[in-house]
Amino acid sequence: MTPTDRQQLEEAHDRKRQEFAEAEELIDHYHGQMQRDVAQQIDAVLALYKQLPEADPLPVINQLQAQQAEFNQLLSRQIGALEDAKEAERRAFRDLE
Repeated sequence: MTPTDRQQLEEAHDRKRQEFAEAEELIDHYHGQMQRDVAQQIDAVLALYKQLPEADPLPVINQLQAQQAEFNQLLSRQIGALEDAKEAERRAFRDLE
């Protein structure tokens, strides 16, 4: 392998690593945003239901929390796929060295 080939491989690997880092940041951002949004929605539901003494807020809160759990599962799968892709990239780069 020529030094130029080696440099191109390293640059491609560095770009991939940067893409992975950006994807991780995006996943973290969406996770944090979802956590904040659900907390705000639950607070709003509780405030609304305080004004309706006979009404029970738990079904709405449970639905919000179920959607949050579903979203968290989706993010977990995405994180797993990202980790698999990172490991495959590391192995492929290591095999080329």
